Amino acid sequence: MAKRFISFLLLTNLLCPFVNATGMYEMPSNQIPFPQLVPTSDYGMVMDARRVRLGDQPRVILIEDLHGHIGVQKNIAQLLYELVPRLNHQSGAAVPVFVEGAWTPIDPTPISTIPEASVREMTANYLLSKAEIAGTEYFSVLHPELSPIYTLRQAGDVALYRASLENWQKTSADRQKLRLRIRQDQKQLVETAVNGSENSTVVLIAGGFHTQGIVAGLQRKKVSYMVIAPRVDRPMTAQEFANYVRHATEETELAQAPTPHASASH
Repeated sequence: MAKRFISFLLLTNLLCPFVNATGMYEMPSNQIPFPQLVPTSDYGMVMDARRVRLGDQPRVILIEDLHGHIGVQKNIAQLLYELVPRLNHQSGAAVPVFVEGAWTPIDPTPISTIPEASVREMTANYLLSKAEIAGTEYFSVLHPELSPIYTLRQAGDVALYRASLENWQKTSADRQKLRLRIRQDQKQLVETAVNGSENSTVVLIAGGFHTQGIVAGLQRKKVSYMVIAPRVDRPMTAQEFANYVRHATEETELAQAPTPHASASH
């Protein structure tokens, strides 16, 4: 019963991201305040951007995620491949890349250090197809040469995640409490990204379901930002959904364990 309930919640999260909760559409190119950061249109599009002060660069670039969708994960990897060198050149510092759902440091080196490129890619594609890794790890594995100029960091709080899960399970009839818990999760994502910016631009990858809350939080803090949606070239397949539900259910069970485990909810 618990697994069926979790599967239902995951379905709502998966269907929400690109039914844009903010009501945003692709931003006209002549209105984007950071043209040097606009991605190749094959991989993504700018949905929203705001410059708070003249000369500001975005402190947060939010990439909307559609968890488990292989095409979207590969597009996220391509977006990072484009953005990370640009941001590194702009700041001269390693670019922090924060990942929603990760509770401990993300370490892709067991795969990214495989010396044979074709074996690395084959391994990465297999793990991606099973939802065992996401676009961030896929990017790390395919482009180990860029590892000195960025860092993968957790943006999750396992205590908040456990509290959210308890609310879903025990108070599903009380929507107000659920909405409050979701807002707390989104506030925590904003705080993590803004506090981790170290006076440079950070990349935050989070489910599109959270976009509205994250953008509202950035606006309240008067932080310049940009929102990028990866291109979605097809609907999510039943197999992709099944793989994601299986993996995320395992992650949920780990989150309920007394000791947090090193993992990321993809």
